[in-house]
Amino acid sequence: MAEQFAQGPTQAYGEIKRLMLSAQQAPLEQQLELETQALVRLVKTEDSRGALQAFLDKQAPIYEGR
Repeated sequence: MAEQFAQGPTQAYGEIKRLMLSAQQAPLEQQLELETQALVRLVKTEDSRGALQAFLDKQAPIYEGR
């Protein structure tokens, strides 16, 4: 299972973990802003571009953590 996670979108997993931790304390408006910022960061990654291209090509994405 750990290997499966390691081959996945690790940057997105990190953002999810960070957002889950902040959700306990942040007011809704702040949490939504944090989520927006996380999405902006993730969209700029090579993994995001590769995953989108894989989707368009109807192939499985390959994540490299970049």
